[in-house]
Amino acid sequence: MTFEDSGELVTCAATLGNAHPPGYVLHALLGRLALTLPVGVPAFRTNLLSAAAGSLAVVLLGVVVFRVVAGTGAPRRSARAGAVTAMAAIGLAPTVLW
Repeated sequence: MTFEDSGELVTCAATLGNAHPPGYVLHALLGRLALTLPVGVPAFRTNLLSAAAGSLAVVLLGVVVFRVVAGTGAPRRSARAGAVTAMAAIGLAPTVLW
């Protein structure tokens, strides 16, 4: 039924149970909320949650890199280029896309 943890985490979100340690409590609670979406099957809904969380992480990385580089006195253009580069490096990584 499962490949790695995906099926276990979907089941955990549906039942509000506990996955293997460390438990992934936040994922279970947000997954339960995602299961209320009226689209697709439960696995698709929790995968949407994972995609949204990954996208949010990439955007937050870009904001942090932009602020750090801009805080050093570098031009905005350099800060923007650094942020886009960091976002592309993480967002297009094979592990993330897989």
